[in-house]
Amino acid sequence: LVMASSNSQEAAQDDLLSVTSAAQTVSCSPVYGQHGGWFIPRVRPALINIRVVAGDANPQQPVSVIVYEHEDGGLLSEKFCTAQLKAAGECEREGEPIYPAGKNRRPILGKQILGKGPTVEDKQVKLSYPVEHTGYYCVRILNPGEGVLQLHGSWQNPYGELPAEFFPLQQANVVFILAYGAMAVAWAFLLLRHRATVMRLQHYISIVVVACLLEAMVNYAFYAQFNRLGHPSRWLLLVTAMVGAARTTASLFLLLLVAIGYGVMLPSLADKAAAIYTLTGAHLAASL
Repeated sequence: LVMASSNSQEAAQDDLLSVTSAAQTVSCSPVYGQHGGWFIPRVRPALINIRVVAGDANPQQPVSVIVYEHEDGGLLSEKFCTAQLKAAGECEREGEPIYPAGKNRRPILGKQILGKGPTVEDKQVKLSYPVEHTGYYCVRILNPGEGVLQLHGSWQNPYGELPAEFFPLQQANVVFILAYGAMAVAWAFLLLRHRATVMRLQHYISIVVVACLLEAMVNYAFYAQFNRLGHPSRWLLLVTAMVGAARTTASLFLLLLVAIGYGVMLPSLADKAAAIYTLTGAHLAASL
């Protein structure tokens, strides 16, 4: 039983599952639905797309594929509705997994697939599960017979290609940009207003504020590019790491100045300048 994950330009998250004989596997991922709470830009439908390649699986024993929300996993069984069970009143829809009546909270997609046909194309089956609301969704595949089959599952979010676990980070950086931008404007106004009495320490505070704003902007650019293309940019990741290191180093430098009382108790760094610059440079080098 092997599971490998990869990112592509066609899906925000694409999992490849290879299931051997008499085995089953489950792959889960969060998905934002079309109807959510806080602001989510919707540029496409939210879907879970599945493509099953039966390969050399036994055509006489059907392969079971079930898509469900994680909270409903305990309600599922490996038993599917047949014509006989439907006639006996044990289930309603033929071909769907059987679960306790009235206990399932959300739609469940179930499909039994027979791996028959002379070519690979004849052994492929595509399914789509529309996601109406935000949740943690799983794909379960069961191969009861002999042979190996593959399942390609993609979790398509409505706002783009960014995986759902990273989407809050993109939105959070919007808040950070607005907050740091407002802080920078207010701080610049105060510096200009009291420019006759401004201390050098307060200019260093300006550098930290600008560094925080720049870091939030670079982080947002990284996630926005990831969301558009479906894979992270290496050069943007490098820039993000460098800006983050510079911001933490500037914060440490300011902390050291405040700790020794620069600008209040000490009018100048004097003999402490070499030690502070050495510590700051070492921190920057280690951060990079």
